[in-house]
Amino acid sequence: MNTSAVRIRWMNDACYEIRLPNGKAVLIDPYIDESKYAQLTYDDVDQADYVLISHTHFDHVVGLSAILSRFEPQIYVGSVSGMELAHQYDIPGYLMNLCSAGDEIVTEDFILRCFRGRHTKIGPIDKPSNWEENVRHEGLDPNTVALNMLGSYEYMIYELELPSKLRILVWGGAATEDAIAQAAHYDPDITIAQLPRETPEQIGRLYAAIGGRVIFPHHHDFFVAQGEAGMKIISDTVETAARLAPDTVICCPKKGVWYSVQTGIDPVE
Repeated sequence: MNTSAVRIRWMNDACYEIRLPNGKAVLIDPYIDESKYAQLTYDDVDQADYVLISHTHFDHVVGLSAILSRFEPQIYVGSVSGMELAHQYDIPGYLMNLCSAGDEIVTEDFILRCFRGRHTKIGPIDKPSNWEENVRHEGLDPNTVALNMLGSYEYMIYELELPSKLRILVWGGAATEDAIAQAAHYDPDITIAQLPRETPEQIGRLYAAIGGRVIFPHHHDFFVAQGEAGMKIISDTVETAARLAPDTVICCPKKGVWYSVQTGIDPVE
């Protein structure tokens, strides 16, 4: 039996599930049933010991209600938006972990390091004066305007270091020059990384700067839905990353399929 593998599956949009070698589960940015791209449901999530929230836009947090009704996960979120998240979802204090850039948090299953990110450009809706209209357009609870605005201004990047020293990076946000420069300091083995809305050259440079063994993209539903033009952006990004970092594999996952990444050596029985 393989006892030293990390298993990863893409659920939807930015939502991924990571199953650690010891069986614990980390859920990232829960948003499944509500998405127009949904193929799975919250019933397909059978465990959540930890939840990482990159930022508090609705398409990263709406599923917290469903998750909290079934599990008691430790929740990690930025310190600026965390209190509004707790208020909206009535989260008890013992489950909340408010994070800031530079934090290093020790759990029984991994060390969590926190870095500063920045949201990608998403158009004219992304101003305080327009969020109320956007919340109405998306059919969201009118009381979530503040939560969504905070999601534009605070973005957390996380690194999990397992006892085996394997590092998993959960990255999101814009492929800025600052992000590309920061990426050189992460040194992950496995990365779950957004496919943002910059050019394929910029995104490919960021993926190459992150490097590591394998990168799983997220939020690429947006491009797939655009048909041929969107698929070309994905393929050009992968081609650029492969040219600049040929030893890093870009995995194009199918929703709900588990992918196993070996983290150590198992005895042959």
